[in-house]
Amino acid sequence: MKKNGSKKIDSFEKLGELIVDEIQGLQEEMNDRFKKVDERFGQIDERFERVDERFEQIDERFKKIDQHFVDMEVQVRSGFDENKKIFDRQDTRIAALEYNAFGLSDSQKISKK
Repeated sequence: MKKNGSKKIDSFEKLGELIVDEIQGLQEEMNDRFKKVDERFGQIDERFERVDERFEQIDERFKKIDQHFVDMEVQVRSGFDENKKIFDRQDTRIAALEYNAFGLSDSQKISKK
């Protein structure tokens, strides 16, 4: 009976070894898969870093464009101010000419009433 019992123990030992070997194989396979996932996440991280850098460059470009618009606005306003000064001088000259030629101008007559 010992032979039969020792055969059962041997087969249980072999079954145990097979199970342990299978578990170790699964563990190695899982470790490999985790390494691959980590590598892929690392690649994704690098890509996001490059995307972030591109967005920073785009932000800088927009800041430059905004500054150009501000500069253009200042130039346009100063141009309008200069034109207003020119037109005011023209109005003053025309009023002086009207006064010299005809006496009081229409605008002076209205303001005196």
